[in-house]
Amino acid sequence: MTVQKIIDEYLFYCDVERGFSQHTLDAYRSDLDYYFRFIGHASLKKALTVDKLKSFLAYMLKDRALSLATARRRIASLRGFRRYLEKHGIENDPFRHWSPSLKRPKRLPRALSRKVVKKLVQSNENSDAIDGETVFCMLILGATGIRVSELCALRVRDVSADGASIHIAGKGAKDRIVYVGNKDLCSRIANRRNQRAKQAGLDEPFLLNSRNMPLKPQTMRRRLHRVAAACGLKDPVTPHRFRHTAATMLLERGTDIRFVQRQLGHSSISTTELYTHVTDAALKKAISKADPIAGLVA
Repeated sequence: MTVQKIIDEYLFYCDVERGFSQHTLDAYRSDLDYYFRFIGHASLKKALTVDKLKSFLAYMLKDRALSLATARRRIASLRGFRRYLEKHGIENDPFRHWSPSLKRPKRLPRALSRKVVKKLVQSNENSDAIDGETVFCMLILGATGIRVSELCALRVRDVSADGASIHIAGKGAKDRIVYVGNKDLCSRIANRRNQRAKQAGLDEPFLLNSRNMPLKPQTMRRRLHRVAAACGLKDPVTPHRFRHTAATMLLERGTDIRFVQRQLGHSSISTTELYTHVTDAALKKAISKADPIAGLVA
């Protein structure tokens, strides 16, 4: 069996049996293709060895100067692929003898400020139809904290009739229910849901692009870039920043971190705890600005 054939079978397994998102599948394919291009045409039994993996890691970090996060992700992809190879009788495990210490870099989430979100929403609310649809999507992302892949995967039946709750087929086939707290947005979601149910049925996509095809994550990213540029914003505005924004604002308003963890679909609360550092940074900035003892000390 060729390397490409086994990769295709592995991705089919990740897709159908594990329920991974298309974004994850694309990343796995990219990582595996990158590795096998690096090592050449080695057989599967000789493809994953300690020496080859060490050379690959050195190539990524020293020759290509890739980020530690990228190198860590690609090594993780190879670990998962190696485990799958056991199904095909290839049991040599180089990671048993070599486990690279690639500590996850702690990068604080980059939330958008309320001022920026307000500018994005209000500046485009009454412009052309696509921007109006983009605003609708931004509001859902900001209110729920769902991933853009989850947003684009929504079916009409996933949305409750009152627009207050949404069923999410989450990352790694982990389903959850997220809730919308804003009544005006609930009404808008409900109207869209009922309209789509009458037009197309409950099994059809909830969101469409300008050609009446299912909305894709990349389309949403391009729309956000266009809206941000129209608002004169220099920092990039991505769908994931709305996820960070939702989590940060929930914590700043006193929501229990366990509820935030559930809303975002984090498997570990340690992931959610990253957002407490953001709120601490906001607190530090606010206290510095207020300076309650200003003028009291020399």
